[in-house]
Amino acid sequence: MGMLLESPQFNAAWSTTLKLLTGGTLGLLLAIMLLSVFRDSPLFSLDGFLGIALPFAIIMGTAAFSVRGYSIEDGQIRIHRLGWSTTYPVDTVHHAEVVPGIMKGSIRTWGNGGLFGFIGHFQNDRLGAYRAYATNATDIVHLRIDGESIVITPNRPGEFVGRLKQDAAWEPNVVPS
Repeated sequence: MGMLLESPQFNAAWSTTLKLLTGGTLGLLLAIMLLSVFRDSPLFSLDGFLGIALPFAIIMGTAAFSVRGYSIEDGQIRIHRLGWSTTYPVDTVHHAEVVPGIMKGSIRTWGNGGLFGFIGHFQNDRLGAYRAYATNATDIVHLRIDGESIVITPNRPGEFVGRLKQDAAWEPNVVPS
């Protein structure tokens, strides 16, 4: 588990699309909460409670799983979250390449498709089933880890793959962006 104040080596820059999706969704959820507070039914009723608790739970739940950045340290790829991190051992990475746009045409099968990130399980024709920890569609690094496809979006993808190359026993592919 990572520390809350731990600083990632590579930022997870948000695309304009992600900013718009997050802003719009937060606006809608906050409007639902405000309407629940100012409507005629009491806050202690079931619908009053749900109108506040459900949007709040959605915001907090998705924020907890958001991606703050990425680092490679102590033989681990670390995906920094809000107060914790997801890790993958570098020695389990069999392939890494920079592939802008590889998420195009993806269908979300389980996860979050735009509130604080594109995080979860997705599928498309190029990758098949894959897991994403993404915040934009341009700085994409595709990893193969123990047979699983994983997509991450560090702000300097070529440098990220270069760091992996230093720490791994294989030659990762770097596709120019």
